[in-house]
Amino acid sequence: MSVLLGAIADDFTGATDLCNTLVRRGMRTEIDPADVLPPITAYYVMRVGRLPLVPYFRPGDMALAEAVRGFAGKHHAVLLANHGPVVAGSSLDAAVNAIEELEETAKLYLLLRGAKTRYLTQAQIVELQE
Repeated sequence: MSVLLGAIADDFTGATDLCNTLVRRGMRTEIDPADVLPPITAYYVMRVGRLPLVPYFRPGDMALAEAVRGFAGKHHAVLLANHGPVVAGSSLDAAVNAIEELEETAKLYLLLRGAKTRYLTQAQIVELQE
């Protein structure tokens, strides 16, 4: 039996800022709930992969736990709407590396602010996941 360790960041993270800024500034109001951030770097793809958005539930609501459970084992991280990211890994080190990469990718995405950007292609993503 393997145990997955997780880390949850507070509400002052780049990932939470990402969602709030995109909606507030009208940059990307059509956020893809299946994958919130684009594949900007190879390390993001390898450490995080896809970042699904979990709908908002108030803190402590068991429906939030159930919603997150639906993603467990399928994703390294999820973004809780209006809360922040939850990251898991095979070790504490893997979880820390994933949250750091998620934060840096979210910051990059905010800094680019709609500038013409070359994201990784689907073929490049598949190669990294092999």
